[in-house]
Amino acid sequence: MNNYKFRGKTAAGTWVYGFYVQRTDKKEEYICVFEPNYPSFIKVRPETVGQWTGIKDNSGKEIYEGMYRDWE
Repeated sequence: MNNYKFRGKTAAGTWVYGFYVQRTDKKEEYICVFEPNYPSFIKVRPETVGQWTGIKDNSGKEIYEGMYRDWE
């Protein structure tokens, strides 16, 4: 099973992790975080969005890479 995980930084500077959602009509990006009972869409800064590579560094920290955007 594939594990697609993304992260992005909010305007307040907090990292959020979950599924990636892109709104090209408004050039906005969101990370969908699944709360215990419902999903929550959190707007993130586009330049901070990255996808987990599936690899961890020597200390066990997940490694993320940047993303391509359709409108760039």
